[in-house]
Amino acid sequence: MSSLRNKILPAKKTRVYTAAASVSAAANVQNTAWPLLSSARVQQAWNYFVNDKAIWQAGITRNDMEKQHLLYLLDLINELKSGNYQPDYPRRINLEKPDGSPRPIAILTLRDKFVQRLILMELGPQLEPHLHPDSYAYRVNYSREGAQKAVQKYISAGFDYLVDADISNFYDNIPVDRLLDQLKPAIDNEQLYRLIEKILKAHAPHNKGGRKVGLSQGAVLSPMIANWYLNGLDWYLHEQGIHFVRYADNIMLCVENAKAQKSALKTLEHGLDELELMLNTQKTALIPPGEVTQWLGIEIAATVEKKAKNKSENNGLSNFFQFFRR
Repeated sequence: MSSLRNKILPAKKTRVYTAAASVSAAANVQNTAWPLLSSARVQQAWNYFVNDKAIWQAGITRNDMEKQHLLYLLDLINELKSGNYQPDYPRRINLEKPDGSPRPIAILTLRDKFVQRLILMELGPQLEPHLHPDSYAYRVNYSREGAQKAVQKYISAGFDYLVDADISNFYDNIPVDRLLDQLKPAIDNEQLYRLIEKILKAHAPHNKGGRKVGLSQGAVLSPMIANWYLNGLDWYLHEQGIHFVRYADNIMLCVENAKAQKSALKTLEHGLDELELMLNTQKTALIPPGEVTQWLGIEIAATVEKKAKNKSENNGLSNFFQFFRR
């Protein structure tokens, strides 16, 4: 693995650069040995934030940054290459959920958003091939509507005893050390892994007995990484022969009778316990055939009439990763 080489930041210049010219210039002088910082990647990542008005860093507004855009970008790229990059601690606000409870949201600086977008563009393609096909959130060509249709297909196939499950305070309860243990085997670049480790520990919203816990909701990286944390659970359910559809922390189990329904719920609870997570008992329910439930914003009704049941086949991917890495 190629080591990252430092470059000396040029002497401060008085020229004012436009955003587009600055990104192009910064990309042309960076070290291409690390794909995260390739010219095309830097330009593509910056395009996401052309209209973002967030501050660049504490005490530096977007307008201030624009005046010496190239220098700020070069400085950041050098920090990333040398390993000296330090994430800013995000500002946090609470939004009210429909049930009245608070939803903590992290407000990241533009600098940190840009870095996380670079990571997302590099890491996403590495993780995607190993995600379970019945995981529908935060993936290209997957959607909420696709998840709803998948549940209806299982119901039509006769798996019409449902378990509508919700994970309790999912983002707040993910142990950072366990998450990093699951990420490490999937990341083929040590510098990239160390950068992610630094961000997750710096942005963890909770410190429980010296242990970092939680992902920041509102961070660019959080949805994809949270999805990966549940990937072991997905394949565990698959190996147990349980049909399911998952959209983020919303899980629908689809089985063929009442006995299997209760057994599937216990299996899910066991899998979550292995991940140090719990079900939200107030939002988890057993849905018998014929009953209507709201799931991801639409009504889903299990059929009463049984139809031919499709037996799942082992696609050979389940052993690629261990279910849970401790």
